[in-house]
Amino acid sequence: MEVEIISAKKIVNEIFIEFNKSISFVFFVGAFVSRKEPTNIPMANELKDAILNSILNANKKVRDRINEVIDIRSVSFKKRFEKVPLEQIMNDLIKLSNYFPAQLLSFIAQSKPNQNHFVLAYLLEKEFVKIITTNFDEFIEQCLTQKKPIDLYKPHGTISKNKTLVIKISDVGKQLINPYVKNKMKNYLQDSTVLFLGYSGRDIDLRPIIEGIRFRKIYWIIRPRRRGEKKSELKNELDYLNFLENKNYQTRFLSVDADLLLKNIGIKLGLLPQKRVNSKIESNWERCLDNTLKDISKMQQLSFLARVFRACDQWTIVKIISNKLLKQFPQTKTFQFLLWNSEANYFLGKYKIASVLARNVLSSSNNDSLIKAQSYNILGNIASRSTSANKRKWAPIYYKKVITNLNGNSDDELLTMANSFLSMGIYYKNIGKYKEANNEFKKGIKIAKKVGALFEISKMEEARGIVSRWQVREMLSQKGMDKSLSYYNKGVKYYEKASNLAYSLGAMTEYGRILSNYANLEMEYSDINFHLIKAKSYVERAILAEKSSSNNQHEIVKRIGQKAKILQIERRWKDALYQWKNIKNSLIDVSQIGVCYREMAQCYYMTGNIPLSKKYINRSLNVLSSGLEKNDSLFIKEHIYNNSLKQILNSKYLKLI
Repeated sequence: MEVEIISAKKIVNEIFIEFNKSISFVFFVGAFVSRKEPTNIPMANELKDAILNSILNANKKVRDRINEVIDIRSVSFKKRFEKVPLEQIMNDLIKLSNYFPAQLLSFIAQSKPNQNHFVLAYLLEKEFVKIITTNFDEFIEQCLTQKKPIDLYKPHGTISKNKTLVIKISDVGKQLINPYVKNKMKNYLQDSTVLFLGYSGRDIDLRPIIEGIRFRKIYWIIRPRRRGEKKSELKNELDYLNFLENKNYQTRFLSVDADLLLKNIGIKLGLLPQKRVNSKIESNWERCLDNTLKDISKMQQLSFLARVFRACDQWTIVKIISNKLLKQFPQTKTFQFLLWNSEANYFLGKYKIASVLARNVLSSSNNDSLIKAQSYNILGNIASRSTSANKRKWAPIYYKKVITNLNGNSDDELLTMANSFLSMGIYYKNIGKYKEANNEFKKGIKIAKKVGALFEISKMEEARGIVSRWQVREMLSQKGMDKSLSYYNKGVKYYEKASNLAYSLGAMTEYGRILSNYANLEMEYSDINFHLIKAKSYVERAILAEKSSSNNQHEIVKRIGQKAKILQIERRWKDALYQWKNIKNSLIDVSQIGVCYREMAQCYYMTGNIPLSKKYINRSLNVLSSGLEKNDSLFIKEHIYNNSLKQILNSKYLKLI
């Protein structure tokens, strides 16, 4: 994607020429236009950080205990926290505090319009442009001088009308299937020249709509690179706009400061000096937010922290907070705190403790059907992971109890039901009942759409892709090529849906994993070069996604191992060996170390280095204690030892390498 560096004056001149050419010119305005003083409305990540820090600072003992486990200021935690949408944070705050969104965002009402809003209001009033804005604030409206109909559309609502706000994660999901929003956006944008200004393009609900629009022309304003900022940091933001490339209309990505652009438009229009704003007047939004959050009770604050760290997969911290809640508030909502503790122990691999805690919830006098259902879900997950076949049989029984305990009367109930169908589908997938698995996933997706549970939809689409891949393998083993292609096409469709959702959500770790599974599907046809090239491309993208997200070394190592396997299929033995050597010292799991040694042995063997191939195959067997992996290593050892002398003497073979 090519980004043009251009002066604000030059692009403003082009915009004014377009005003005359275009029948319809639309400004699509994002959060950055309200960042300028004296408005000072924070960006999404700034607001998220401020909310978390405010509540942590109000609970210093808990904050200090958390810092003993993980440095909240560390890059690794920040990357985990980044993947939690602001809408999820607001969802939890609203639910726990019973505040209206306008109360939580009261700093907006205390702020004032800036120069950008005056310019935009003038353009709107004089009918130069139509405006779409994702901002809740009403600063553009405050700058209007005439009472007449205007072409201003706010798909995420307006702060004075609580019911219109798209501020919770469930609101965002529901927008995806709202035909009114799609039709309204289409009416504004179809065949129009559009200037995207101060907008990132990351809105999950609007991005698919924008992608499907046929524009006349697009000017997308990209913020200039900040001083000291790495190219890779800005590249991560630009990657979100790749969906606009290779379209039938002209798209230009322009590196210009949005404030400077609007200032130059204002100068060009000859706006009166009194319409400029005194930039020394500032709103202290952080102090206002602190005062609002201080009114939330200690129990609500700690419960909020538990929810945030659950979303970040920080289960040790969830356990610490839930123990604190149980100790400090023994008479209130004990069952919820017990459930969080059970959930934390489950994800920390302490299944016996998790099971005991979940059963304690079920055997109590608790009448909350949702908490009971979630306890059954944990017991089902524990049963499905058991090494005992008899215990595993209990998993679907527990999952069915989740469904029978709930009526779907709330978003939380629907979400729990969706997760239960997901778990049930995975259980059936693992025992080879593919038809039943797909049926469960379909039910889960249908319910998840009602509540706007986008992560869950992505997971279930990915799981359907995995089922399709296993069905492809099954058909290929039976030489049913035509049937296998049918399952392959379904798998492609499911992985495309899953990866698009994960990418839109900014969940790059999940996106990397989905691409990796997509590559596995392509590798089922590894004897066809076209599929092998696609597999390699998906693995490369998966590695980049993992590195740009949490930089989880364990996951990156798995992807590099996958890449090495593809290189081996291509008979690029030296390249594959180089990849295996790179990850050898990063592996922790014993079976993975054994497999790595085995693959290195095979690479050495195929490049004619018999002594090292023998050395590493023996190491592999020493590490692998039993199972299929050890049998594979034994097979390769037998092959190496039986053929090594013959190979060394066979110069023709060496020439082929």
